[in-house]
Amino acid sequence: MAAVKKKRWPYVLGGILVLLIAIVAVVLWRLDAILLKTARDQAATYSQKLGRPIEIGDVSTKLFPYVGARIQNVSVGAAEGEDLPLAEVKDVTVSVAAMPLLTSKGKDIRVQDAEVSGLTVNVLRLADGTTNVQRLQEKLAAQQPKEETPEEESQPTDLSGVHVERAALTDGVIRFVDRSGGAQARELAVKDLDIEVKDLRVGQPLKVDLAAAVLADKQNLKMTLAAAPLPATLIPTPEQVTLKAEHIDLSPLGPFLPPDVGLQAGTLDADWKADLGGAVPGGKGPTKLVGVIKALGMKFAGSEGGKALDVVLDTDVTGDLATGDLALDKLNLNLGPAAITGKGKVKGLLTDKPAVEGLELVGRNLDPAVLAEYYPPLRKQLNGMIAGPIGLDVRGSGTQEAQAINIAVDLTPVRLRVPDQLSKEAGGAMKLNAKVTGAAASGGALRFDAKADLNGVDMRPGLLVNKAPGQWLEVAAAGTYAPAKTGSGMTVNVTRMSLGALED
Repeated sequence: MAAVKKKRWPYVLGGILVLLIAIVAVVLWRLDAILLKTARDQAATYSQKLGRPIEIGDVSTKLFPYVGARIQNVSVGAAEGEDLPLAEVKDVTVSVAAMPLLTSKGKDIRVQDAEVSGLTVNVLRLADGTTNVQRLQEKLAAQQPKEETPEEESQPTDLSGVHVERAALTDGVIRFVDRSGGAQARELAVKDLDIEVKDLRVGQPLKVDLAAAVLADKQNLKMTLAAAPLPATLIPTPEQVTLKAEHIDLSPLGPFLPPDVGLQAGTLDADWKADLGGAVPGGKGPTKLVGVIKALGMKFAGSEGGKALDVVLDTDVTGDLATGDLALDKLNLNLGPAAITGKGKVKGLLTDKPAVEGLELVGRNLDPAVLAEYYPPLRKQLNGMIAGPIGLDVRGSGTQEAQAINIAVDLTPVRLRVPDQLSKEAGGAMKLNAKVTGAAASGGALRFDAKADLNGVDMRPGLLVNKAPGQWLEVAAAGTYAPAKTGSGMTVNVTRMSLGALED
């Protein structure tokens, strides 16, 4: 009899196991159905707000050994008058380790993988010249409340329990379809778009990699963002940015940019790296910019005589805001006919005895009105307020015991028209000369001595000073300035100021 019971025992266990599996399967089936219904209800609500159908194909879940969810075939459809969906996603998967999540009561969240694959975004340019993205933005803007009451500042969220081993967007596509030319549409795409983040957690450095094939068959754009070890909020402090672009033809993108840009042609090449250091809030250490960015043959609608603008930034610059050091091994910024070049070094600017070695920062042909001939949108922004070359000259000077940086800005050749403020004809004197020396003995604030010659300015448009061009107007000031100890901005201490106006 005992032998019979022993023989039956495995069958009993097997039956119990089959029953448990069946119960779990039913629970998961019902859970999936409930989640799918909830997701579709939410999608219907947002469909009404956006004026676009939102569809969700399927939702499936898993509870062990990891808590997982998979969402398939999500689409944000076309609005009235459009023939392509705004966006489609084939698959979204998220998996979270189950045991740490359960034993910590939801405080230890270990995301093993979060991936979005098969994303396709369709940017559609319609017959009236607008795009579906612009229409969506206008729709969202119209739904924003006109006046919002300021919310009380909340405490930063502590996300120290979150650890994401991998998050990624793979095989993304951004299609640009131009229907403005009639029945035959033009189409181009950014393909093979990949974005990946690994080991995102408190105390670890962050690295984000992006690669894409921009209007090409193979990946020709790569960007990397590196950040300092993450705080409890997981808000990154960028430390390094790298950009590599291999001869990207920008002209096909012109119709999809805002109409006032009017881009017609241009190419982009880049091999550039920026170690940001103390140049960003919360950053520390020196800032270093090395490499070249070239945007060549940039043509814009309405440019005078079809002029093409070449923009080249070539840098090998190192600076440290904390110590006041600056090394311009190479600084060349060319904007068509305009240029800013720099060379030389400054050491210990924030000490009382800085060392200046061959420092030069010179601007040539810095005429906004001339640049507007290449880039017509600038003409609208200037609104006739400024025309003529701006003189910029920064140089080191002084003896070995007392070195300084001289800054000279000459607006004499410039014509100014500032409504209800002032005006100036080209040739009227308008200059600013300033000298910056080492830090003052107390507080590390830099010392300055500046003088402005405004003799050529007509102050009568402002109706405050009855000063005609050619009449005397000079302002001189000296003091110290330094970054504010709390918050942003500068702390300026003016120890001497004089104003000479008209006969006084």
